[in-house]
Amino acid sequence: MATLLNPAQVLPLPPKLSTSAQILLVIGKGFTGSLTEDQPEPGQSLHFEDSPQVTPSWRAAAAQLPFALERPTSFPKEFEYVDFHSYEIQTDDGPKPALKVVCNNQAGDSWGIMETTFTDAPLVNEPSVEKDISGKNYRFYYAGDKLKYLAWQDGDVLYWISNSLQNSLDEDTMVQLAFSFKPI
Repeated sequence: MATLLNPAQVLPLPPKLSTSAQILLVIGKGFTGSLTEDQPEPGQSLHFEDSPQVTPSWRAAAAQLPFALERPTSFPKEFEYVDFHSYEIQTDDGPKPALKVVCNNQAGDSWGIMETTFTDAPLVNEPSVEKDISGKNYRFYYAGDKLKYLAWQDGDVLYWISNSLQNSLDEDTMVQLAFSFKPI
């Protein structure tokens, strides 16, 4: 790579940089910045901040859908909402409305929130573990020792959080997110 970009300076990746990249290319004349990110070490919970305000994206989604949306009122500051997509899921019982929310961090790692009236969606048929907490039944879905999905139902609406492909959200973070969901 250095030969192709000659003249180039080749350095090892900084140890604090949170990335799975094997090569990081920084292009710029006289770069004097720092290649570090304020990310927690793997296995540590993210940094949450209260989000009492309902954002315009949540309001717009709520206006489009015929069921009560819920949103996290505590949100990891390392991530931001990047997409709200309402659509219909075709089922044997007819179309079911749904909302998919995607959240990204600076490294492009994504996780999601799903809300739908398709309460018997195949994804939620066989939880690894079910726990009744504060009168609500939470369903935990693991892949090995990693929590991939955390689902719960409130009335005729099914909600779940999908972990990223890189499992960026540890179990404590996913549980904290789920517990913070409140109606819009």
